[in-house]
Amino acid sequence: LVSGGAGQLQEFVCRLIYLAGPVQCCLMDVRTQVVSECCVTLAYLAQEMRCEVRHCGVGINSSLATDNRMMRFVKLDRFILYLLPSILLLLQHKSKFIINSGVVCIRFILHHSYSPGFLPIICR
Repeated sequence: LVSGGAGQLQEFVCRLIYLAGPVQCCLMDVRTQVVSECCVTLAYLAQEMRCEVRHCGVGINSSLATDNRMMRFVKLDRFILYLLPSILLLLQHKSKFIINSGVVCIRFILHHSYSPGFLPIICR
């Protein structure tokens, strides 16, 4: 959906919050493939939704476009902030595959998303 352009719609990010519970259940799953796909999806979302903020349009309504894109970015940050403790718990798993998936996911999130709310969660 995101690669098809749905990530540009305000409704998409608003509805994304409703998927936080099911995504968190997938992160806590015992099957490595489920956890890996969930981590890849979250990393992809962080990468693609951040790109929208970087490439703000320039023109007559550029301030309105920037505000709209920033609002989407803030809502995505809330989604990631909710899931970040669960992603950090993956680093304590006994499976090396799940640990690597969690590390890659966290790396993408921290590289492509800048939120001051990440710091208190990581430092805990």
